[in-house]
Amino acid sequence: MKKNTILIIASIIFTLVLTDVVLYFSHYRYLIGKFVHPQFYYQKDEEIGFDIKPNFATTTHIFSDGEYPIWSNSLGCFDEEYKGEIPYIYLTGDSFTWGFAPFENKWGTILEKELNIRVLKCGVNGYGTREELIKTTRHLGKLPLPELIIVGYTEGNDIIDNINFPAGTVQNGYLMRNLAKNGVTKEEAEIKYDLLDRYCTSVPPKYPILQKVKCWLHNYSVLYNVAGKIRSYFSVSENQDSIEKDSFSEEEYNTHLEDIRKFKLLADQKGVKLLFVLIQGDTKELKFFLGKERISYIDLETLNDKSFRWGIDGHWNIEGNRIAGEKVAKFITDFLDIK
Repeated sequence: MKKNTILIIASIIFTLVLTDVVLYFSHYRYLIGKFVHPQFYYQKDEEIGFDIKPNFATTTHIFSDGEYPIWSNSLGCFDEEYKGEIPYIYLTGDSFTWGFAPFENKWGTILEKELNIRVLKCGVNGYGTREELIKTTRHLGKLPLPELIIVGYTEGNDIIDNINFPAGTVQNGYLMRNLAKNGVTKEEAEIKYDLLDRYCTSVPPKYPILQKVKCWLHNYSVLYNVAGKIRSYFSVSENQDSIEKDSFSEEEYNTHLEDIRKFKLLADQKGVKLLFVLIQGDTKELKFFLGKERISYIDLETLNDKSFRWGIDGHWNIEGNRIAGEKVAKFITDFLDIK
């Protein structure tokens, strides 16, 4: 009886380990947090927290609904190398603009084909309006002036990222939350990063050995991460590591609007046109502000329908990207006199 029990337990353990190994080398490795962003795809930036590393060789982006090749050019953009083409359009934004779709299906690529004008696609996954403004300003300081600046804008996301600015940083080649703020010094943050690296928690663990095992499983076991997602779904717990805000006050919103106004000032100073592409969010107040500031915009709120989104991830799928690119191209042709 005892022997049979041991055999059953051993069989279960073997099956679980084998299943985990198979899943680790399958698409489901996206469930492991460290694979959300490829290692070394991003680099630390003292001013804006992080940026795409220039000239990064082709690797694979893995997310819940698919995977595809990604890379960067010498400007740190997920795009082909810019060779000084004139005229061109400069495109910035967050993850929607960076593109949760293959390069040839990104809405920026569709826009380029529709207009037959070079579109420099410089959106960055995880950026808010302030990071986008800073990166755009840097680029326009050394590039020929574009015909148009396009900002892919995601209201709630952009506001929260601005409040938490700089929201991200890079440690050991991995993108992570920036902890050196809200009263936490750089020295204190370094201690937390070290703890995160060793124990997957920014506070000293009560049982270091046990936490180290859990951390290893978190970094390498698909099944462990699945179990964690199930556990978190049925429980509510406080995240001791979180120091970011997930809501905003009227004052913070008005500060965010100033960053949008600075985009207009940048465009005016450079003598180029500006277009905001409103991707999602409650945009009534924003539209009023854009109108008052004489900033052109196109509202793509209709693409929030689930048929235009990936089933799990929530970003635009290939069809959503296609329609977005076509709609923005038509708007530019009809209203901004760029053909």
